[in-house]
Amino acid sequence: MIKKIFIIGLLLLSVSYVKAQMVAIKSDIVKDVAMIPSLGTDIVVGEKHTIGLNLYGCTKPWGKDLTIMAISPEFRYWFSGRPFTRHFIGFSAQMANYDIHWNKKIYEGNSVAMGVAMGYTLNLSKRLNLELLTGLNVLGFKQKEYYEGDRYDYYGSRTNSDGIMLVPRIEASISYIIR
Repeated sequence: MIKKIFIIGLLLLSVSYVKAQMVAIKSDIVKDVAMIPSLGTDIVVGEKHTIGLNLYGCTKPWGKDLTIMAISPEFRYWFSGRPFTRHFIGFSAQMANYDIHWNKKIYEGNSVAMGVAMGYTLNLSKRLNLELLTGLNVLGFKQKEYYEGDRYDYYGSRTNSDGIMLVPRIEASISYIIR
C-alpha cells in the first residue's frame, strides 16, 4: 500500500511542477475492460515530444486469484508537428510484479519490458482524444512456479523459471488535456 501511495504522490508531484506545457490524463480502455484499471499522464516536453507515465494494476478481477501492479514510462515523438495530434511513435519501458493462481498452480514473479509502438490520435473535441496504439515489447521475466500446498520456500528461494519473449501491445486510450 505504501508503494502505491508513493507512486501516486510522485505522479502528482511531477504534474504540479509543470508550467505552461500541455498535460493530459488518460486511461486505457482495453485494460479497463479486462478489469485492470489504468491511469496515466502525458506531459509535453518539446514541440514534437511528450513523456508519459502509466500505472495499472488489479487484485482479483472476475473473482480470480490474480494480482498485478505495473508502471510504464514512455517517450513519444509526434510526426504532425504538435503533440496529441495524429501519428506518433513511442518508446516505452515497463516494470511489473505479479502473483497468479491458476488451476492449482501459482506463478509469482517480476517482469521488465522494453518496446516500440506506433499510434494515431483522433481529436474528439478540443480537450478529449482517442489514442489507438499497436506495438511490440521484448519482455524478460523471473518467476517462481509451484503447485498450491508445495513448500518451495523450505528448499530455499530459487527462481524456477526465467526467460525472454515478444509480447504484442495493443491500446485504445481516452485522454483529456488538462492544460
